[in-house]
Amino acid sequence: MDKKIVLLTLRNIEEIGNVTAKKIMDSILKEDISLESLYSILQNFPRVKITDFNIIKKVHNEAEKLLDRLNNSDINLITYLEPDYPKSFLAINDPPVFLFYSGDIKIASQKCVAIVGTRTPSEIGKRISYDLSAKLCKNHVIVSGLAEGIDTEVHKAAIENNGKTIAILGHGLDTIFPPQNKKLSEEIIETGGLIISEYPLGQTYSKYTFVARDRLQSALSEKVFIVETNEDGGTMHTAKKAMKYNKEVFVFESKSQDYVIPSGNLILIKEGAKTFNEDYAQ
Repeated sequence: MDKKIVLLTLRNIEEIGNVTAKKIMDSILKEDISLESLYSILQNFPRVKITDFNIIKKVHNEAEKLLDRLNNSDINLITYLEPDYPKSFLAINDPPVFLFYSGDIKIASQKCVAIVGTRTPSEIGKRISYDLSAKLCKNHVIVSGLAEGIDTEVHKAAIENNGKTIAILGHGLDTIFPPQNKKLSEEIIETGGLIISEYPLGQTYSKYTFVARDRLQSALSEKVFIVETNEDGGTMHTAKKAMKYNKEVFVFESKSQDYVIPSGNLILIKEGAKTFNEDYAQ
């Protein structure tokens, strides 16, 4: 059985996440796996309650249907076993066993920096996001999340300044959220960029999928720039993961005395993040 099918089948089983799927796959790499032998192997994992062979047949059929659907689309699938899979993901404890993508997957193995922040930035925050991305895209691939606000400015700046940018999504690639960034997503691909997700087609977004997505933004990037975030903002997850992964974290701190520093920025600065101001983005 093809390894992509094996991994898709494993991840279609409710109790199996990335860590368990990789553990199983690593243990059977040199074997020729049939559906029957996979079913037998799963009996050695007590948490995986597959007591009926028909269950694994069902999830296997779903995996095959998904691959057929991908073959008739412009969305590709890569597993952690393939050469072009971004090696930086393998450095974390729960790497995606596969990625769905559109665009040039190879740029994910180049030098990347993440620039992220709130969906409701200040005018200064929007301007700094654009300027910082325009500057850094000359020597780095720019990573962000295609959300409203700061992410949108970041991707636009990279495109408009002849750079490459990667959008990491918290849902399946068959939809774009927010819908108004559909054209922007197309421009990312058309200009040699990349859109990736660990979630299959049809997967909708939730608070939890966005939190999981945030770890990938940090894992992929050498440095993470936080422009603006409140203390309860989703961007805080990206910053916290970056710190856990020992990445350099930079937080915007304006030179303007009239600028009110967001609560999340203040917390991250107190926790040891480096700061940057308007001069850095010039």
